[in-house]
Amino acid sequence: MKIQHVYQQALQFVGIGAVDTFSIHQLLQFHHQFESVHVLLTNLDIEMKNYSVFLEQMERLKKGEPVAYILGYTTFLGLQLEVIPSVLIPRQETEELVMHASQLFPKTFSINVIDVGTGSGAIALALKSMQPNWKITATDISQAALNVAKHNANKLNLNLQFHLGDGLKTIDPSYENNVELIISNPPYVEFEQHLDPFVQMYEPKLALIANPQTKFYEQYLLEGKRLIAPHGIFAFEIHPTLEAPLQKVSSLIYPSAVWKWIKDINGKTRFGLLYT
Repeated sequence: MKIQHVYQQALQFVGIGAVDTFSIHQLLQFHHQFESVHVLLTNLDIEMKNYSVFLEQMERLKKGEPVAYILGYTTFLGLQLEVIPSVLIPRQETEELVMHASQLFPKTFSINVIDVGTGSGAIALALKSMQPNWKITATDISQAALNVAKHNANKLNLNLQFHLGDGLKTIDPSYENNVELIISNPPYVEFEQHLDPFVQMYEPKLALIANPQTKFYEQYLLEGKRLIAPHGIFAFEIHPTLEAPLQKVSSLIYPSAVWKWIKDINGKTRFGLLYT
């Protein structure tokens, strides 16, 4: 059966929509090892490979399983990262966070950075690929997530330090007053029912739910106080409603610190930089 016929079948099976079309493209590219959608679309008249496996994947896609989990990988700022259900699939907003953070210090600087709650390692690995002089430590409370991050680092040949632990509690004393940047995309969804149903079904709640919403920001700000260097920076992804609550939380821990709020590509306040 030709790829074009399989493609039309797949569209009818899962329903036509931008997300479904993109996911079908990805699956077809994966099966034929096409390097881009353009190559796929110029080869629609060739025979489909692994048709039975593709049908099984279509069943999973129709049930709402993210295509990244079906394939076992996603891309993040040009890096191909393994993802499994124990790690959150990194989003576009987090790519923007990395882009802002990568410009906070000159490339010639050799600074210490900690990525808290690294998951797949997306933030830490992308920063290291952009700023090779930075010494970056990736932490996570989940051993399964840390294993994924280590695998991604090895595959990409990027040298990171890894630490298993809850937040910043057990970071080595040698880092005290010596970390210029602490970065995180912490959980900030207050109630599970606020999540998209398919996100609820497939992605790890540990990486998403926080009650109250400021729970992990406060934890990392408190635990980071012994680590952050003079004039160091905390860089966070946030929910747009968290400006005032985070201002209140930080004023009790860092009374003289100053926030810089940054909007994402959609015009929503999505990032907070705390200059200590």
